[in-house]
Amino acid sequence: MTPILQALADPTLAYALFIVGCSALLVELSHPGALVPGISGAVCLLLALTGFALLPVNWLCLPLIVAALGLFALDVKLTAHGGLTVAGLAAFAAGSLLLYAVPGNKTAAAVSLPLLIMLMLIGACLTTFLVRAAVHVRRVPSLIGPQRLLGRTAIVTTALQPGGVVRVAGELWSAELCAVPAPILQAGQQVRIVGRRGLTLEVEPVLAAGGSAVSTA
Repeated sequence: MTPILQALADPTLAYALFIVGCSALLVELSHPGALVPGISGAVCLLLALTGFALLPVNWLCLPLIVAALGLFALDVKLTAHGGLTVAGLAAFAAGSLLLYAVPGNKTAAAVSLPLLIMLMLIGACLTTFLVRAAVHVRRVPSLIGPQRLLGRTAIVTTALQPGGVVRVAGELWSAELCAVPAPILQAGQQVRIVGRRGLTLEVEPVLAAGGSAVSTA
């Protein structure tokens, strides 16, 4: 057996690679296109599965661990106030402790208990922090009400052609030019809000004295 395979055959290392790989893939799924978490997560999972192939693994426990990590992510997404985190911790602990507990096999392979406790504490603290942050953000009122937007000047942040994004009072809004024919306004130019359709602002370009759109770039 090569030194690399010998290292991967360490039960704690294989377990740690699996946890890191699953966590990285969850980050990639929540932020599509990031690439780095996805690629690094896939590599870690391949190495972990290679190590598992050399170890007596209870394969039914792997979906349990993945489900636990998913519950952590859902708690942040749905702001379940810790309920899903508690269920996730229970599933995570059970799956981790029984990962190498194969019936009929007397091997001493097991996940390092200090590592397991550390991962559970990190997961609980991180999820609690993210849930509290998400709840706080949802409770913060909008800086400016929709009824007070009309007539205000906004800055184009994503080119309007005719739809795009503008910034007004520190907030980003979807916007669409109502001028006919609609010009293409680049980022940095100013527009005036003349209406609102659902969550989309209707805007018109702010023209300079010469008739061209004002640019703040």
